[in-house]
Amino acid sequence: MTLYISLRNRAGAGAGLAEFADAYVGPGGTLKKPTIERLEPRDFGDRLAGKQVVLAVHGFNVSYQSGVHVLARLEAEMALGEGWVFVGVLWPGDFWLPVVNYPWEADDAVRSGRRLARFLERPEVGGRAQAFSFLSHSLGARVVLAAAERLPAGRTRAICLAAAAADDNCLVAGHNQARLHSGPITVLSSLKDKTLFLAYPLGDFFSDAVYDQDSPWKGALGRYGAQPEPAAPRVMNFPIPDTPAYDHGDYYPPASGAGNVGWRKVAEHARRLFRREGQVWPRVDDPWA
Repeated sequence: MTLYISLRNRAGAGAGLAEFADAYVGPGGTLKKPTIERLEPRDFGDRLAGKQVVLAVHGFNVSYQSGVHVLARLEAEMALGEGWVFVGVLWPGDFWLPVVNYPWEADDAVRSGRRLARFLERPEVGGRAQAFSFLSHSLGARVVLAAAERLPAGRTRAICLAAAAADDNCLVAGHNQARLHSGPITVLSSLKDKTLFLAYPLGDFFSDAVYDQDSPWKGALGRYGAQPEPAAPRVMNFPIPDTPAYDHGDYYPPASGAGNVGWRKVAEHARRLFRREGQVWPRVDDPWA
């Protein structure tokens, strides 16, 4: 069974941010039309009590149903083991037109993260969990960083940001509070990411014009890694080698079918990070090895 937190106000396309987060449980696996059932917050909290909790957040242009599939497949691959619990986070990052709706979705991502933190810190929900670790893809990075900066210092064990659609200096300017509140942060980046190379600069420029306070001239964290290098203590860049190339969609499993199997290595990297078992992409400066 897979646990979920939904921040969507409906399952269908064009969903907005729900006023309150809800907890759900579903069968996991790859059912064609998965059905997830709502859990009372206290029942959900009972499943987190005494556990290390991993929250995985999907990215932009992911429907409700695809999110359910993708996150269940990710849970199965991570195989966290005894004492751990996996929670998939569904947020309203639905896609309408290329670039055009990105500015509003980036704002939704940040607001989703704040709402997620508020839900996790309810005494009957996450108050009895040991700590939280986060894995994100693409624009889901903003959900994670907004949540981590709202959670009390020490509640976030570790963060893995894969193909992050956020400015490459955001961990020292913008979301620096998330870094200060968290344990180690790893940034998985690829210069072969065409989406972050072509679409991110334009979408981020309009996002900055609409609501952001960061620079419209920065590159993407998921393409260039955290800047400046090293960005700060406990932040580590893991640039993925050009062979095999990782494009934007290769970090998380597809909703169905095999797809590029490189996402399995990302799942292993995140599991090792959270469990303090060393890294898949080795580095000399590995503070938790």
